[in-house]
Amino acid sequence: MKKSILLTLLALVLVFTLVFSGCGNTDTDTETETNTETETNTETETNTETDTGTNTDSEVSSDSDVEEEPVELVATHVAKIVIRDFGTIELELYGDIAPITVANFVDLANDGFYDSLTFHRIISGFMMQGGGFNIRGFQISSDPIKGEFEDNGVANPIKHVRGVISMARGEENDSASSQFFIMHQDAPHLDGKYASFGMVTSGMDVVDKICSEVPQGVDGAVNAWERPIIDSVTVRDAGAEEEQPEEEEPEEEVVYYTVTILDEAGVPVSGVNLQICTDGFCLPSVTTDGTGTAVYEFDSVEEFKIQINSVPEGYVLPTEKLPFTDGTEATIILEKEVVDEAESETETE
Repeated sequence: MKKSILLTLLALVLVFTLVFSGCGNTDTDTETETNTETETNTETETNTETDTGTNTDSEVSSDSDVEEEPVELVATHVAKIVIRDFGTIELELYGDIAPITVANFVDLANDGFYDSLTFHRIISGFMMQGGGFNIRGFQISSDPIKGEFEDNGVANPIKHVRGVISMARGEENDSASSQFFIMHQDAPHLDGKYASFGMVTSGMDVVDKICSEVPQGVDGAVNAWERPIIDSVTVRDAGAEEEQPEEEEPEEEVVYYTVTILDEAGVPVSGVNLQICTDGFCLPSVTTDGTGTAVYEFDSVEEFKIQINSVPEGYVLPTEKLPFTDGTEATIILEKEVVDEAESETETE
């Protein structure tokens, strides 16, 4: 009996030993498998990122080695913006790149739309914007046009660098109408979002002066009474000679010849008929007025002499032509006739 109990106890001990031994091996295997999977995944991700980074660097390096071919900008029009008290800005417009925008700008300029409008928004180091408000501060606009820029499905390679002219717009891509802005400094964040259509060729000093001197408020707002005024915008076809203002014909020179007739007492003598003559011709005769004066108008200075044709009764008629004593002025003293007393008595009898 004791022997049987002892065998039973030994059998139980053996079973428990086998059970605990099996559980310990399972935990070890699971832990090892988890660690192995984790390490493998982490390495794989790292390698992938490294490869991607390497590829990216390679691509960037490759792109930087290949320079973008510069876009040849050919001017189709030449514009001139005259700004009161500041000066003139001249620009090239590129109608081959932005045909709708350029045609709109040209039409508005030719219609005189921009004359007396203002630059109402100026941000030094960024841009100056105008073409939408008059001198009283009221907004003026024209019909909207299609936005010619990449975000609106239109290729436009003109970058927003210093001196570029571009169209302002609202939130809608096709909301630009008349307002434009000229870049004071580069602003690449505008590229592809606004319709650039030209470049300043002369007058950036005017842009610099406006951006530095005009008072600027919040977001570049300028008080209505301080806004630079656009006197005119003119546009001509590129290659066409600039129209020169017609030369005014010089006014004909008018020279006044004045003859004054006085008696010996200095009293003006009216009713004297005279004319002025050169060696070749005489001007029509005139008669002195109540001030004893006669005036001739002629278109040049000539060496005229005075020929007296008749004098009032009681004065002696000069027989010789008399010179102008001061080029175009002359004072002539008429002598009174001397009456013979014997002849006077005879006529009285």
